[in-house]
Amino acid sequence: MSSWFRTSALAVVLLAAFATHVGAAAPERNERETGAEPCSATYSVRGVVKAFGPERRTVSIAHEDIPGFMMAMTMSFVPRTPTQLAGLAVGDRVMLTFTAEGDGQLSIDSIRKP
Repeated sequence: MSSWFRTSALAVVLLAAFATHVGAAAPERNERETGAEPCSATYSVRGVVKAFGPERRTVSIAHEDIPGFMMAMTMSFVPRTPTQLAGLAVGDRVMLTFTAEGDGQLSIDSIRKP
């Protein structure tokens, strides 16, 4: 093997190792690896009931902009208890407080007609 080839191969290996340890971003760790709890945040917003899922296990609501979280859109929310959706019908205007769970679920803390 020529001296040039050995030197070039060593340079490639060293450069790859350097890039991996210095220039590469640290790998993301999920909650199971770090032991951390998933992040959650609570928001309040006004909206209109658009639909209910099977057996009222979810409710689809067209909501206003939620500053710092998301723009206006229609999304599904999960009630914490079955009675939270009692008395609501498609087309009702509602005031909704929900928690965005770390796993992406949007759980209803309270929902009422204004």
